[in-house]
Amino acid sequence: LASLAVVDYYQAEYENSRDLFRQALDVFEATIGEDHPDAIDAMSSLGSLYWRTGELDEAERLLRLVLERKRRHVGDDHPDVAVMLNNLSILLKDTGRPEEAEPFALEALVMQKKQLGEHPLVANTMNSIGLLYLQQGDIVNAESMLHKALAMWSKTLGDNHMKVHIAKHNLGLLNIDKGDLDQAEKLLLEAESGRRETLGADHESTAETMMLLCDVYNLTGRYDESERTARRVIEILEQTLPEGHRKIAAAKIRLGSSLAGLGQYEEAETLILTGFSTIQDIAPGSLIARRSWRWVIRLYESWGKPDEAARYREWSDAELGK
Repeated sequence: LASLAVVDYYQAEYENSRDLFRQALDVFEATIGEDHPDAIDAMSSLGSLYWRTGELDEAERLLRLVLERKRRHVGDDHPDVAVMLNNLSILLKDTGRPEEAEPFALEALVMQKKQLGEHPLVANTMNSIGLLYLQQGDIVNAESMLHKALAMWSKTLGDNHMKVHIAKHNLGLLNIDKGDLDQAEKLLLEAESGRRETLGADHESTAETMMLLCDVYNLTGRYDESERTARRVIEILEQTLPEGHRKIAAAKIRLGSSLAGLGQYEEAETLILTGFSTIQDIAPGSLIARRSWRWVIRLYESWGKPDEAARYREWSDAELGK
């Protein structure tokens, strides 16, 4: 059952995959016990599936149980526990709780440095911590940690590994926030090229980097280029993700921002507000929600509607904890 669930997962048959993982988990818990590695792995896979489909509360519940059972089964200092600590920190970041996520990631990093030294898993956790710092507005520490992750991945995996492209993608994101758009574009183009080569032009990760390039194009006034890119991103993500996914909503916000730059404000408003509402419903206060909120304000500022911009800025202070 678990093997069939994995096949359905990679074919984006998420409902079938979820049902099969649930059945497998029930069988494992009834026959070999909830602390058996196969049962724990099935629960972890089910949690990851909920995470992918945007059901973050259920994903968190399951991953916390997985962490608890792994600690009980293999002990607190096992490498698998460190991986779960990092995974849980990423999920908490995605739900807009970076302060709650940080202790899990830091605990994982201490364990992994002691156990592994210079290792790709250590770089994974450094990357996660860098994004946590970025979400909290700590640009200096975020940049330091993301560069360390890039250097370690390059050293241990090679310059053209997909993990290196992740690091460049994230540093591109950071440079957008810094306002260094030239450096952001350089890094993102390298990441996009690498992801196209290693994963394919139609891969979700390639589309995510293209989405950040839309931000660069918008912020540098290249609205036609941004519109073309955003439409392609939406096309890719709609083929690979379930309807209503937060990443599709984020891509539609980029398209709306492009149209606003071209003076098509009414259509832009619909895309941006609908996308922002979807993201806030799924992951309020998250990094993706905060970035989407900025595009709402930018829309009304460029449209000459300062009262609307101010209303969203005030609303965001309460809702996003800014």
